[in-house]
Amino acid sequence: MPQPVNNNVATINLAPNCLVFVTASVQSDGLESVTITDANNNTVFQASGTSPQGGQFIVIGQGTLQTISTPNAPYTVTLTQGCAYMSSESTIVLGGVYYLQQYTFICNDGGWPSGDNDFNDLVVQITCFGFQG
Repeated sequence: MPQPVNNNVATINLAPNCLVFVTASVQSDGLESVTITDANNNTVFQASGTSPQGGQFIVIGQGTLQTISTPNAPYTVTLTQGCAYMSSESTIVLGGVYYLQQYTFICNDGGWPSGDNDFNDLVVQITCFGFQG
């Protein structure tokens, strides 16, 4: 099992020259946010928002991006200030070729251990496809 991280910044590595789909959802009535920057410190994805009723998931942002050509270039995922998160990574590789790489972040606003510890306030999914078309 993953352990909660009391830090709102994570570094991930995405395969070069891949098409990436990102989606961010919230269930919190507090303001949640995510920003993803590439190795050149360019913002490649950004979303923020609240669930108008709390307890109801809504998508606050989604989009696509192309990864840079540098192998194993780090991307920085900055989540809601003061949150704790847990994350997972999965990959599908055949013959040394990436077909799919996915990161999921689930966040608890207010840190860990704090509040309700439900880790459903902000959910970010980053899916990197090895091929386009």
